[in-house]
Amino acid sequence: MPQFSTGAAMRTSVVAPREAFSSPLKPKKRLSSTNSRPSPPLLIPLLLCAPLALTFWRIWAELALVTFDNSTVNQVQRILHAAEEASPVLHSTNETLLANATFYPEEIFEVDWRLHIKVSDILHENALHRGCVKHKSSIIPWTFGRVRQNENAELDELVNRSDPNLLDKLRKCPDVDILLPDHLRSYGYCEDAAAYTKCK
Repeated sequence: MPQFSTGAAMRTSVVAPREAFSSPLKPKKRLSSTNSRPSPPLLIPLLLCAPLALTFWRIWAELALVTFDNSTVNQVQRILHAAEEASPVLHSTNETLLANATFYPEEIFEVDWRLHIKVSDILHENALHRGCVKHKSSIIPWTFGRVRQNENAELDELVNRSDPNLLDKLRKCPDVDILLPDHLRSYGYCEDAAAYTKCK
C-alpha cells in the first residue's frame, strides 16, 4: 500500500503573461505634419525688412531738410499773388510806373517770419550767401554750409574746375546750384542765388 509523506502539501503555480499585470499602454500620439516641418528662421524677415526701413528713413530725412511748413508757403503765395495783382507795372511798359513801383508790399514786412522759418534754415541760407561771395570761382551746391559743418567740410562740398571728377559731378545735374560767373558774384546776385538754392 502506498504511503504518503506528511511533509508540505504540493503547490501548483500558474504562469500568466506580463500584459495581465502591467497597466495598458497609452496609445502613441501621431506627430502632426506641422510639427515635422522646421520653422523658418527669424533672421530672414529681419534682413528683408531692414533695407526697406532704411529707405523710408532716408526719404523722411531728405524731406525734412527741404519741406516747408504748408501755412508758410500758402501765406507767401497769397502775399505774392496779391502783390502781383496790385502791381501797376504788371501789363505796362511805362518807365514812370516802373520807377515808382512798389516791389515789396507792406504785407511782407508785417509778417513775423521768425515764426515761420527755422533758425537752421536761416543759418543755412546765410552760409550759402557767404560761400557765393567768398568762393567766386566754385560751384556752390545746396549741401554747402549745412548745420554742424565745419570749414573743412564746407570746402569739401565745393565743386572746382581743378576737381579731377568735375565732369562726373556735373553729370549728376543737381537740382539747383550756385553757378554764376565770378564777375557777377556780388552781394545782390548772391543773395538771390542763395535764396533760390535754399528753396530748391
